[in-house]
Amino acid sequence: MEPIQQKGIEYFFEKYNIQDPDKKAAILPRVTHIIYDYNMLVVSLEKELEHYKREQIIRDIQELEQGIDAIFQDSL
Repeated sequence: MEPIQQKGIEYFFEKYNIQDPDKKAAILPRVTHIIYDYNMLVVSLEKELEHYKREQIIRDIQELEQGIDAIFQDSL
């Protein structure tokens, strides 16, 4: 598993090899808020010291990443 860190929209465009500007424009409104939430959870994880809460945040991050991946896969 790769380390949990903030990721920008370009990371996902590169991950799914999406280069067409029209396709990017179609995906962007669907994922922008989810990626923002993902990154805010990463910030929370970095600040959280309690193990149980960290585990909850990690699960939430994984769920959001699955949602982002699903949106990109639907767009391919």
